[in-house]
Amino acid sequence: AVYADEILIGNLAGLSDVEQTVISERFALHVLPTDPVNGPKTLEQVGLIIGVTKERVRQIQNNALKKMRLALEERYLAA
Repeated sequence: AVYADEILIGNLAGLSDVEQTVISERFALHVLPTDPVNGPKTLEQVGLIIGVTKERVRQIQNNALKKMRLALEERYLAA
């Protein structure tokens, strides 16, 4: 089985650096579960990190999630 973190870590969905940052920061994929201080960030917080508006972060996030979903579907159906 292929999981979302494998798609992100291996960049199997062909995400840009900005898309990877948005997904990682929004869903706190780089954080250990024992570190709640550095948990998921809001659209606005991620926007400050990458220098765009929260609306643009939402657009980037949605595009990246679509790419990840397609990559998961391709690998799931191929298995």
